[in-house]
Amino acid sequence: MSDLSSTVQSVVDKYRDNPIALDRIKTYINNLESHVANYVQSVEQRQERIHELSRQQEHFCKLFLSRHKYFYLPANGKFYEYDNTTYQLVREDDIHHTLLTSIPVGECMLQEWKFKTKTFLMKRIKEERSLFKAVPETVTIQNVLSFLQSTAFDDKNMAKYFLTVLGDNLLKKSNDSLITFLVPQHARKWMTAIDEIAFMTTGFSITNNFLTRYHESHAFKDCRLIDVSPMRVSDAFLRDSLNRIGVDLLVVAAHYSSRWTNSDAFLKKISAVATRALLLTNHTKETIVASFIDSYLQQVEATNTQVESYWVMPWKKMHYLWKLFLADQALPSTIYVQQLRELLKERLPHKDDEDNGLCFLRVTSRYMPQISAFLQFWDEHMIITTDPQDEYELDELVTLCKTSSKIQVSEKDISRFVEHFFPSVVIEDSKYVRFLFCRLWDKKTAIDNFLLRYHPPPNMESESDDGIVSFDELYQSYHTTTTDSFIVSKQYFERYLVHKLEDFVCHEQFVKVEWFVQ
Repeated sequence: MSDLSSTVQSVVDKYRDNPIALDRIKTYINNLESHVANYVQSVEQRQERIHELSRQQEHFCKLFLSRHKYFYLPANGKFYEYDNTTYQLVREDDIHHTLLTSIPVGECMLQEWKFKTKTFLMKRIKEERSLFKAVPETVTIQNVLSFLQSTAFDDKNMAKYFLTVLGDNLLKKSNDSLITFLVPQHARKWMTAIDEIAFMTTGFSITNNFLTRYHESHAFKDCRLIDVSPMRVSDAFLRDSLNRIGVDLLVVAAHYSSRWTNSDAFLKKISAVATRALLLTNHTKETIVASFIDSYLQQVEATNTQVESYWVMPWKKMHYLWKLFLADQALPSTIYVQQLRELLKERLPHKDDEDNGLCFLRVTSRYMPQISAFLQFWDEHMIITTDPQDEYELDELVTLCKTSSKIQVSEKDISRFVEHFFPSVVIEDSKYVRFLFCRLWDKKTAIDNFLLRYHPPPNMESESDDGIVSFDELYQSYHTTTTDSFIVSKQYFERYLVHKLEDFVCHEQFVKVEWFVQ
């Protein structure tokens, strides 16, 4: 206070001889109390107003964010809106419009702060509403799980485990970066489609630790198996579905990762998945080979040389059985061929010479009768050619096998036999075996014989514009008149017509009658 008195006295002393200045000082001093009171009142009112505006702003933001579930993803700088079913991109300008038009008018003072409120609320969304911290509704989770089960997973818990792994990768948890997740070869296209969605959304890959092929640098203890079934939908359907629910899948994945802590913690809770996922962790190469021997081979006690020579299994057949074991058990190929040979030689009697190569002695398998019967069927009836018209569908080969040799085989069996024992033979689209001729069924001759005996309707003249016969008519005639044991498919029939009658095919699906009357 003494400083204030000194200041006033100093000013008075300075203008002691100036009546005008002294009069002004007197006026200030006489009105000082009211000036201070007014100022204090103004500050208090402003503070009260700011407090009320802040209260209204907080109340408005709380209500707005509960009604409009907006989220922000720092990785791409984009906003998303959740309608309790799916997450969709939303423009920042649209959020601004919704926000500003939601601020009430009338008694509410917040209109004065509407732009400040907009800035405040957008900042809160960015800081407090990260997309990958969102908790999706049950319907969203079930939609994602339904998608996974309809496209690639037979087991719901395995689908949840897969999502947890993806979530760990999304959130860049160090635990999963040290683990290798092995999926089947057929899952590559499916995994790529999911990774593309993740990359477009986040800017980085989330499947780098997923592999379809094992490498010896991977320790078994750091490997996890994820069972993915062959894709049950078309590529177009898969991509369309991911375009619709791709972001939902990522959000659910992040949610599962947060919920379970990480994928290994998930396995500790869900033992049924752990048994499968940790299969390699709980085994060695030696124990896997031992399991193969116990379940797929039978060792025979032979007491003389003649009997012993009968129970001989060449390496080629042994290797096929090993592949069959891996396929049936849904195991990745974790043992290289040379290492497998050595592990089997340590456990089974064998001989290895230049003439016959590696053969295992006094051993057989319950699968050997089927293998031997198919190989005999192949040797007796099949010829590899260079003619592209020589083609059979896998189901046709199954029929031929069952008819001629009474072999009970499936399309999958045929495909495995051909790929292993006859790798030069081409199988296209997992259905068509190309450049292969069967003595039991000469498709080309069957069609040629039909064409020779076919007569067009008498009202058709080769000179007229209508002197044509459709592929459909020809196939219908072939189908109803043939006496052959096997009937050529319509697709093959038409393709062969195009090849055989190239100069007489017109309008893509018709043959000129002049070919038949020449």
